[in-house]
Amino acid sequence: MEIKDKYCINDWIQHAFTFNSYVKDYSGVNPNILSYSELIQKIEYQSQKWNDIGIKPGNTVLLAMPSNSNLIINIISLMKMGAVPVPVSNLLSKESYDHICQNVKPAAIYTTLKNTFFPSFDSTLLENDFIGGYNLLTYTSETFVNEKLKHCIIITTSGSTGFPKSVVHSNSNAMLNALLHMDAINEIEDEKGTYIATLPFFFSYGLIAGIFGALLKGKNIIIPEHPFYPSTWEQYCLKHQVTLASLTPGVLKKILKTNISIPYTLNKITIGGESADLEDINSLKEKFEGEIYLTYGLSEAGPRVATNNLNIQNNPNSIGFPMRNIRLDLKDIQITEDYEIGELIIDTPTAMLGYLKDGQIIKESEFYNNWLLTGDYFKKNVNTKEYTFIERKKNTFKCAGENLYPGIIRKVILSHPDVDEVKITFEEDKRLGAIPIALIKLKKAGIKTPDFKKWCVPHLRLIEIPKEFRVVKELEFFKK
Repeated sequence: MEIKDKYCINDWIQHAFTFNSYVKDYSGVNPNILSYSELIQKIEYQSQKWNDIGIKPGNTVLLAMPSNSNLIINIISLMKMGAVPVPVSNLLSKESYDHICQNVKPAAIYTTLKNTFFPSFDSTLLENDFIGGYNLLTYTSETFVNEKLKHCIIITTSGSTGFPKSVVHSNSNAMLNALLHMDAINEIEDEKGTYIATLPFFFSYGLIAGIFGALLKGKNIIIPEHPFYPSTWEQYCLKHQVTLASLTPGVLKKILKTNISIPYTLNKITIGGESADLEDINSLKEKFEGEIYLTYGLSEAGPRVATNNLNIQNNPNSIGFPMRNIRLDLKDIQITEDYEIGELIIDTPTAMLGYLKDGQIIKESEFYNNWLLTGDYFKKNVNTKEYTFIERKKNTFKCAGENLYPGIIRKVILSHPDVDEVKITFEEDKRLGAIPIALIKLKKAGIKTPDFKKWCVPHLRLIEIPKEFRVVKELEFFKK
């Protein structure tokens, strides 16, 4: 499918009949195998069912379902009719669902959960005619419609506040971003191939870059059973001749900790969702001879911003170059001898329309002169113009009026041969504002504690060197 500026979901539906491809879903008790033609027929059928119960363009519909072919059918059927799918995990807390419902004001909820999770909704008798056979709940009062939400999709992200945020994208932008990502990894229709969908479909990386991208390119799609196990992932790849896989750094780490080999059928692996550890990337390169693509993005951007071949880029610390028609820059820049450091801002044609709060699209605080604010600090090499991720903005702190980046400090200490893991925190200081503290887990218990300050001196400025190095037995999980 040729990349253009605007897309209609009906364009893909008409085009999909030309693909001799299939979706094989092993996530349930019995495998569900659908050709693309059968998939489209079910999408058409489900669109009519949504219409029959009164769902209209501009209505939001919460889909709290497992990541399977039924979720794909329901998402696309709602997109087709101009209604607004809101795919979310069916494993959230009641408080999370309450918060999401307050934001998106769904006209209906299709879910595996009981209606006790949603007291303001009434159960509807389905008589097993809705695809999936789950519980359908409809709102008890007047249905909420927002004309600005027609032909949009809402992606839920945790956000910097810790509360779920509802990110609004137009359908056309979501499909455009999927195609830009597939174009960046040089996936063309003639090659087709098979994609294994190991990532959840309610997050932007797994849904838009993964499922939408594979569907738009006419790929076979394998949906393995859940939860994810490296051994079964390897078996599915080999059995179904999988050529393309998407991994998060967490999933990659699970795979590398086992003794399995990377399936020989794979041609390409994309890694995204967050920053991967350099050690894990190097380990993958030793095991895998195919193409490795490092990606950077965020749900608010569509989601992919940069997708680059590591073999060409040859710098795993850099995010490489942005995808076509996307520009990068920095805001609130601090200048050093070789780098500019600041918050990354993005000019992308697939930026979100805004967050949905209380049924209204809000965007002002997330944009800077039409550039999307990422909340990520990067450093830009003044010579090569490459951008390297440093730290989430929310994780930085000020010491003597300067921004300090825990990611930079952690990386230096983590390179010590005796160190297993590091967490950088800070403590309040009346004179400096805040001072960095290093919590360190050693690889072996009982060894003599190294001189970490001496280790840091060649690599960090004096203000960046932790004022205290604490060796601990265990570290709480934290996001890098």
